[in-house]
Amino acid sequence: MNKQTGLSRREFLRSLSVGALGGAAVKPAGDRAVNVLARSVEEREAPRPADGERYWRLVKKAFLIEEGLHYMNTGTYGPSLRSVCDAACRHLRELDENFNRYFRTKLVGRALFDLIDKVAAFVGAEPDEIAFTSGTTEAMNYIANGLDLRAGDEVVTTMHEHEAGIYPWLLIAKRRGIRVRQIPLPSPPPSKDEILDRFSRAITPRTRVVSFCHVQFSDGTVLPVRELCQLARQRGILSVVDGAQAVGMLNFRVSDLGCDFYATSLHKWLTTPYGTGLLYVRQEVQDQLWPTVVLDYSGWRAVDRSGGTSEKTYKVLWPKAMGKYCANLQYYGPLFEPVGRAIDFQNAIGRERIEQRIRALADRLKAGLMEIPGVTLYTSPDPALSAGLTSFRLSGISTEALFRHLADRHRIIIRYVRLPGIDFDVDRVSTHIFNTMDEVDALLEAVRGLAEKRSGRRR
Repeated sequence: MNKQTGLSRREFLRSLSVGALGGAAVKPAGDRAVNVLARSVEEREAPRPADGERYWRLVKKAFLIEEGLHYMNTGTYGPSLRSVCDAACRHLRELDENFNRYFRTKLVGRALFDLIDKVAAFVGAEPDEIAFTSGTTEAMNYIANGLDLRAGDEVVTTMHEHEAGIYPWLLIAKRRGIRVRQIPLPSPPPSKDEILDRFSRAITPRTRVVSFCHVQFSDGTVLPVRELCQLARQRGILSVVDGAQAVGMLNFRVSDLGCDFYATSLHKWLTTPYGTGLLYVRQEVQDQLWPTVVLDYSGWRAVDRSGGTSEKTYKVLWPKAMGKYCANLQYYGPLFEPVGRAIDFQNAIGRERIEQRIRALADRLKAGLMEIPGVTLYTSPDPALSAGLTSFRLSGISTEALFRHLADRHRIIIRYVRLPGIDFDVDRVSTHIFNTMDEVDALLEAVRGLAEKRSGRRR
């Protein structure tokens, strides 16, 4: 029996494994599980080597992952905690049962302001600097569409951007005549200095924006964000960071990065419901970003449509960035209600501890891949340049074929990434806290077996 919580190990396991049953009985179980994890962190700073994996196996049981499935694709979508999924279903039900009550208590009530405060604290921003979105895609489009860029202005970005990170700029280029300069970056990069030098040489007197990933979705490179933002600030250029892969993976504060704009998806490494994201706009540049979707005049116009100020919506009660840039919360609000639970879970374990675990799994994976003949690693072994995403290529088989082989034969879920413009074609693995060392070893064994079969060797 746990002396501090009164919850036995058996009860703890039962609370972690409760399915989506609905009803009030689910909520206490999830909360108690989080509390037990928090107590275990308080009792010792890190698990002892002898029982470290047992601890992480307990963590794994908190997530909704199909039994026997080795899910290693958090970079696309992170499975939710059981308690988060249950809460999202419950809030959707509450909306259907009494929309007026839900709207009054959830969208303009104290609960929303508490959630904004909690999310802002977690990402390291002021409540007036964040707006909820459906994900990084929506946030990046808001940034590209909201800036007053004119013909001849330049945006410097890379050839490793996600579709949602490059096409918003290309759309503006087609509409307004701006120029988008995509610089090549090697995979893996030899050093931070090489990355900084390539950006510095690409900037011209016409550059107005630099846009880049915090963690590149393609090869897992962690870019030197602080230095790049400092470079932009020194030259009077706005900095835009696509942080889809960083929040929940890395222990950092957005405000410490020095960026002007930060777009992220919470439904990846923070494992919140699918369709939850965030836009950060530094207070000092909010007057430079127009809203893209509006349903009132909050934050961008001094008077209403009649020339007065009597026509007010619920958004006037929201913090500044929420009122100006968050346009669709009335539709996906129930998905955001349980975001606080996911934050509590990560805080209970400890964000530094989570990053260490993610890196330990990735380090084991990279070391193992480098020992397999025919494997080329595209992710840097340097901890300053990599974290939880690992990209590689096995010669003699297409990346899609390897992806399907792992899924069909071994129930290991990864993804493949192709960027035809730079002849980039890899398989990508995400390692998160619900993954185990055994799963990493199983993936390595599957790749090794296929490599041996392809080379005609027998074990």
